Amino acid sequence: MKDIAYNKGWKISATEHFDPVSNFISLNVSPQLESIRKTRTRIVVLNTMALYTVVVLAQALQMRMLKDWVWIVTDGSKNTVSDI
Repeated sequence: MKDIAYNKGWKISATEHFDPVSNFISLNVSPQLESIRKTRTRIVVLNTMALYTVVVLAQALQMRMLKDWVWIVTDGSKNTVSDI
């Protein structure tokens, strides 16, 4: 994805990741979301499994990062563990 952005002249302000956890409910991405918020960029590309997508977006909602933000959710985010 970075190569495509570079070739199109797009600027990537931040790249964040998290380690998968067996109990997805225990996932805490607040530090990563805070890093994204500090860039003052309001467009986020989320590429993760569906179970994590729900948790990430719920935490983003708690941090008030959904209103006036653009979240681009990739196809991988609709897949479930049974699809893999």
